[in-house]
Amino acid sequence: MSNFLKTIKHLLVILILMFPFMTSKSQVVVTMEMDSVNILIGQQVQLSTSVLTEKEQDVEFPNYQMGDSLIRGVEVVAQSPQQKRSQDDGKIVYEKKYTITAFDSAVYHIPAMLVEVDGISYKATQGVELRVNTVPVDTLNIDKFAGPNGAVTTAFVWDNTNLQVSLLSWFFVVLFFALSVPLLTQKVLTKKKRVIEKVAPFKQAIKEVDEIVRNEAVYQNDKLSKSFYMDLTDMLRRYLYNRYGCRTAEMTTDEILAEMNDKIDPSDLLILKSVLDTADLAKFAKHETSFYERESHIKKVFVFLSNTKDESLENPKPTIETIVLNDGIQRRYRIFLALGLLLSILGSVTVLYYVLSQLVQVYSY
Repeated sequence: MSNFLKTIKHLLVILILMFPFMTSKSQVVVTMEMDSVNILIGQQVQLSTSVLTEKEQDVEFPNYQMGDSLIRGVEVVAQSPQQKRSQDDGKIVYEKKYTITAFDSAVYHIPAMLVEVDGISYKATQGVELRVNTVPVDTLNIDKFAGPNGAVTTAFVWDNTNLQVSLLSWFFVVLFFALSVPLLTQKVLTKKKRVIEKVAPFKQAIKEVDEIVRNEAVYQNDKLSKSFYMDLTDMLRRYLYNRYGCRTAEMTTDEILAEMNDKIDPSDLLILKSVLDTADLAKFAKHETSFYERESHIKKVFVFLSNTKDESLENPKPTIETIVLNDGIQRRYRIFLALGLLLSILGSVTVLYYVLSQLVQVYSY
């Protein structure tokens, strides 16, 4: 009986000694969540990994560099510094956020992350899923517009002679003052305004990409990869100039990437680099690409254009330029105004004569 009691006593001592280690392990909870589970190709989403502990501990999250693959098909664009905050119940939350993206449409299962806490690895309670959708682009009907509306029947018919004459008299009065004012002032006659339409960068680029795709003789021919990429890069250079004002016409690929490094997001910079690098191989190394590669680059270009689109530049206000008219045009314009003024006077006299004749007839009865 004494041996049995000794055995029970030893077991209790062992359980008491192991209890702190068992409870410390169960007090650490690792969770993962994303701010959106549905994105388009090339868009970015934040993956947040949090660690909940009972007290302050040494926490080490996985470290990724820009361009590293989280899993196959999902790239890490950036990661935030590790943050720590205290809750009202005294528990500590450690958190780190990863900005990720993907360039192929699919459903990606991101497995549970491993986080080290005081040298012990803890696995997240569950992984997360990311659904990447393609960008719907109608490259065949981009210029399709609805037809004009039919003619609208007017609600009034001007068939009263007296009313027509009164309106005609007002017309000649307005015409008289409209012609006499510019005829007597020199300022209006010395200048003419001309409207210069600006280019909407995104709309123009989409139109050019559509033309490239429509040129099936080049787009679908592996032997003409050089021509295809020359057209594609020329379009991108014009877009970068119209959108950002960068004169990229004479720049190399490295110079363009360096120029755009602080102007666009890292993910968009990766797209631009991918297209330009492949274009350099096709143009200078006689590299032949497959139709699927060219189609993939077209999709990436659409994503790049959509991500860098500036709505304020897509409806540009026209530029008004003032041009001074020469003496010959001013003289002819002044003669035209004088003739118009004379006709308005003659018309007014004619209308006045008609009105007076009608009044005479009315009061003669």
